[in-house]
Amino acid sequence: MKNDLESFSYDARNKLYEEEYEECSTDEERDEIREKLQVIMDWYEDQGFDTKYEVRTAAFSLDRLTG
Repeated sequence: MKNDLESFSYDARNKLYEEEYEECSTDEERDEIREKLQVIMDWYEDQGFDTKYEVRTAAFSLDRLTG
């Protein structure tokens, strides 16, 4: 699960630099998404491999990332 989260975060961040994504979003929107992805990536780096699934899912509820 951690590998999937890490892969998703890096993939999503890299896509924000692709022309097709730049054409349909503003700089501000991409910056906001980058900031939220950085929260995920920072959290990921702080977690051990034995972190329970419930802790991981609670940490990234939609409210936390969009609020």
